[in-house]
Amino acid sequence: MYDIYLKDVKEFVEKRVAQGPVLESNYISSTLKNRRLELSMTLSDVTKDICSEAFLSKLERNLMNGKNERVAMLCDRLNLNYQRLMNIEDGNLMTELLSFYFNENYDKLISMNGKVEKDFFIAQDQIILTYVSFLKEDYRTFHKAIIELDAVKECLCDLELYCLFLILFDYNMKIMKLSVAKEYLNYMKMLKIENLLTTLITTEREFILSSKLEDSNVDECYQKLKKYYEQGYPIRKQFLMMVYYMRTKHEESSLGILEDMKKDYLPECYEKEYFHTYLYLLIALKKYDKVVNMVDNNVIRSYEAFSLYAYALYNLKILNMNDEQFIEERKKKLEEWVTTSKHSGLDGYHYAFLRLMMYELDQMEPQFICNYLKNYWFKEFGNYHYPPYQKYCNRRYCELLGQLSRYKDAYLFLLSCKKDC
Repeated sequence: MYDIYLKDVKEFVEKRVAQGPVLESNYISSTLKNRRLELSMTLSDVTKDICSEAFLSKLERNLMNGKNERVAMLCDRLNLNYQRLMNIEDGNLMTELLSFYFNENYDKLISMNGKVEKDFFIAQDQIILTYVSFLKEDYRTFHKAIIELDAVKECLCDLELYCLFLILFDYNMKIMKLSVAKEYLNYMKMLKIENLLTTLITTEREFILSSKLEDSNVDECYQKLKKYYEQGYPIRKQFLMMVYYMRTKHEESSLGILEDMKKDYLPECYEKEYFHTYLYLLIALKKYDKVVNMVDNNVIRSYEAFSLYAYALYNLKILNMNDEQFIEERKKKLEEWVTTSKHSGLDGYHYAFLRLMMYELDQMEPQFICNYLKNYWFKEFGNYHYPPYQKYCNRRYCELLGQLSRYKDAYLFLLSCKKDC
């Protein structure tokens, strides 16, 4: 799991907003800057006997046109074929990319990558690459592409920046780093790109984030999103948004609503989200036996489901709701699933909680569990967000500190986390 950030992004966005909108991207700017950085050359190295450093600096910041004789000389010094660069069609593909991404036409989006420039670094082509690598779960390529775009972000127009912030929002949502996702959502909103597509995307992401955080704005955000349902918002995504909304309603009736939704219409692409939401609600309602039965009888095998399954088993055990043989049989089944299921870096958060639950089921010593929480869980996942994990880990850590007679440490922990334990 990669922690991916843009450098000094807050200051950069504030500066961009202050200077006014940048509507067009000069791809030559990003190409020159990328090559200069690649060759580890300074502004002085590149501009000597050609032009001033200020000229190249303005060019790299997309403040001037890149088609003139001095730019040709700069390209020559950087071993770039200026004439070949001039032959590249200077068109913006970002609206097309956003449309494919929003409407989940992923095959078309992936096909865009086959048409991009291969000989030179072109910013918008690099943005397309980030989306394709994200969809293909090629996170090494994704990480590398983001780093290269970060280095040339001053060259990007506002729409390209929006695309960059959006994909980083989605990545951080995927790994449950919701506080970071919220920052990128704010940057998307600060750019104030006013068209129906970006408005829909921003409104949708605002609601999804609110539903994951289960904050007080979730109802308002959902009503705001529903206003766009008659303006081209996909029907199948309306189903997903309803699933996210029901996730925040920890009531018995929510389960019935989800069941009725499934009978009427369950898009195949959202089966996993539906399944996880149903399990999540069962956990919230303390229906642990139903969690176990659902995972036992479902073909979906994910680390989120595994961790909730282990959590349910542990609660059944401490509440004496099933005999030891039942618990042991399910525990062995869980161990078999884990050893035969693919484990990716993005599963790290769920996998860490699963390990904790396995330690609990094995009745490891209190000091061992306490050390795991202190030296691993809180250090690695302190700013990740998934309510069942957070509540359990915070509460359990305080309990263990009490058992170990470390009352002062428990008090200080409660003060520092400021969460409901």
